[in-house]
Amino acid sequence: MGRVPLQQVHEGYIASLSNIAANRSTAGKRLRLADYRALLRAIRVCALGRESDGLWAKMKKAGIVPDTACYNDYLAATCWDGLHSSITRHSYRLTPYTMLVRSRGKREPRFANFRIGEYGKTIKATMTLLVQEMRKNGTPANEETFAHVMTALSREGDIDGVKDVLAKIFLLDVDAIMSDSGLAKPPLVPTSSPFYPTETLLFTIAHVFGTNNDIPAALRLVDHVSQLYSIPVPVATWRELLYWTFVLAFPQKGRRAAQWLLNIGSLPGASFNQLFKTMINPPYDITPTMEMIKWLMSNARRISEWDLMRVYIERAQRICSASVEESWAAYKDYRDAERDYLLGIASRERSHRARAVFESKDVIRSRNVRTMRGFVHMILGKTTLAHFSMDDYFQWDRRDIPDILWENRRWAPHLVRYKTIGGVVEMQFRTPEEIEESASAANLIAKKTTVYNATTTTGQLVDFHDGVPSIHGVSEEGQDDFEYLNLGMN
Repeated sequence: MGRVPLQQVHEGYIASLSNIAANRSTAGKRLRLADYRALLRAIRVCALGRESDGLWAKMKKAGIVPDTACYNDYLAATCWDGLHSSITRHSYRLTPYTMLVRSRGKREPRFANFRIGEYGKTIKATMTLLVQEMRKNGTPANEETFAHVMTALSREGDIDGVKDVLAKIFLLDVDAIMSDSGLAKPPLVPTSSPFYPTETLLFTIAHVFGTNNDIPAALRLVDHVSQLYSIPVPVATWRELLYWTFVLAFPQKGRRAAQWLLNIGSLPGASFNQLFKTMINPPYDITPTMEMIKWLMSNARRISEWDLMRVYIERAQRICSASVEESWAAYKDYRDAERDYLLGIASRERSHRARAVFESKDVIRSRNVRTMRGFVHMILGKTTLAHFSMDDYFQWDRRDIPDILWENRRWAPHLVRYKTIGGVVEMQFRTPEEIEESASAANLIAKKTTVYNATTTTGQLVDFHDGVPSIHGVSEEGQDDFEYLNLGMN
């Protein structure tokens, strides 16, 4: 997509914060608890466990006693290390193979974010020491603390430990709930308690049991807690349930899969679509994201539900079109804010806010456009005769594919070729003139802007030519203030 990987952005951001903290220390300004809390929160958001270890050691050396927020952020950074890395973020599932690899002294990159077993500093040992330290210091725990405790236990497959936490802290007897032998009026955590369940507990349950290959337990417990405490199931929890259902409904094949029990907890292929229907229908009525539709498309292709693929790509088309419109509207707001700043009638802060909103919307637009193009290639590459009767094949091959491509021609290549039983089908969706016009669309924004000159309130001359401003007499501080992006809006 032509953008810096998110993990690299986060590492640069944390490095900048560390430099600021180091400069303060050099200047004789001692970091306070609030400073360490802010740094730990930033590291937690970026999911960089190693950086949190270093900061935690510095905090202890400085004699700062952490509060509950500090412990929670450190636990979260440890449990979710590597979440934003393309190498490690899909490796949280536990199987005999992953447990063996994570217990080794030297691990391959995708399993390097945390260690389990008895070798060295493991995630469960780290959690245990932190909880003991909290008790020793008299630091109160809360719902979030024990959510991280359960996550750490689940990383090593200690589901019995997770059940103990649910029973002792949240008054949930997992085995009784799963066997429908629970009390008619189960005990409730008081609303005044720091352990009163919220959306945090729902997400943790979904993740803990999903990563440990027990989707039925995840679904049953999330539904039970949601109804017991009248907590609406949030999109993040649905996303977690759908993802691990998708993973477990995708069977692994070959000798290695049998040897390492990679299909433990496997589900029927249709279970993923059934869960999706539950999510989008009453009483939940959740709007699916593009990521969810991507899983649906892959699953429908795998189980040969070609009609469903057409339904899903129509949903995705609406989401993508909406994101393009939102990005365009955010760009126009940013353009106007920048122009007003240069003319001296708006603050720099407003321009920065508008740009941040635009860049966020444009990342989503770019991702969605790329995903739609992938869907089109998925439609073209799906043809496997083993799943078709001859009549169905001709229907899909000579009617459905052309119809779908025409409906999604905005995302399709200008020239499409695919093989059929009778030969090769070739379709051209754009003329050479339209292709050339599309190639120049990236510069449309600049060409549409009126050419004019203006003077700012500070006396700086601003020349607008083809929409690109150049400022004469700009101070050194403002040299990098403005940058026009080549959008290539679709």
